Amino acid sequence: DIVIEEGTELAIDDFKQLLKRQRGHAKVKKHIYILFNPTIQDHWIYKNYFEKYWEDKRYNDESYHIQKQNKDGMNVIIMRTTYKDNNFLDDEDIRKLESETDPYYFDVYSKGKWGSIRGVIFREGIHWYIDDLSDRIGNYEHFRYGLDFGFSPDPNAFIMACQDIPKKEILVFMEWGALEVDNETIANALIPYVNGILMADSAEKKSISELNKYGLKTKKTIKGPGSIETGYKWLKRKDWKIVVDKSCKNLIKELRKHKNKVSASGVVLPQPEDKDNHFIDALRYAFNDEIMQTQTQTKFRKGI
Repeated sequence: DIVIEEGTELAIDDFKQLLKRQRGHAKVKKHIYILFNPTIQDHWIYKNYFEKYWEDKRYNDESYHIQKQNKDGMNVIIMRTTYKDNNFLDDEDIRKLESETDPYYFDVYSKGKWGSIRGVIFREGIHWYIDDLSDRIGNYEHFRYGLDFGFSPDPNAFIMACQDIPKKEILVFMEWGALEVDNETIANALIPYVNGILMADSAEKKSISELNKYGLKTKKTIKGPGSIETGYKWLKRKDWKIVVDKSCKNLIKELRKHKNKVSASGVVLPQPEDKDNHFIDALRYAFNDEIMQTQTQTKFRKGI
């Protein structure tokens, strides 16, 4: 048997080394026990053993015991417990856990759930959620398209989306991304999907010109001071939700990770970090006209 305490502190390469060292004939089955408080959902433990089952309703229970096979065919038993299963806590310990106000610490340490990063900008279940949109795409005719240019290590990021105004939903049907490709490759990849104007990063004027040359109707975005914050505010409008198709793995990953800067003293600052945001930028660009109209209306009301 191998017992790993604080499993989320272990790198996946080290875990693989342990697997390789657990070998040879034995009269009993080989076991590895991983003990941990869940952290965030991009951790290798989540990806290897939880990802396909996270939407299982049993994950909302206080405690559960589930047995399954993971993608490598390994037999896995997941036991989730919370402080309510700990007979050694006193009343003061329980009070501290139940009165925790930080959403991340409450989810992870009080509820035993996989948490969201501190300072995350788009909260899953509040601002956005995942769904299978394959049956809904045929209900819409007018789509929005956004492209954020990259090369390496940043990807070229494309988003295809639309608005369902009566339902107050932004629907993201498709994404495409690639590293180290030229503009002709981008154009060839996107032409089958873009039936309208592609809104692209205005900083890449030469690339926009080349995409037009290759037959992709491309228009530069309009930016200005505070355009990122305005775009985020528009995407997070009250009573609206972003619905992301389950196939959009890169956008889902960014929505879970993209966060505001945090000071050395732990204070969340009102300024987004410039990372984990390429597909989010593409989503902003897709709705650039609507976002800029909102920004103009806001300035008019303030008399700017």
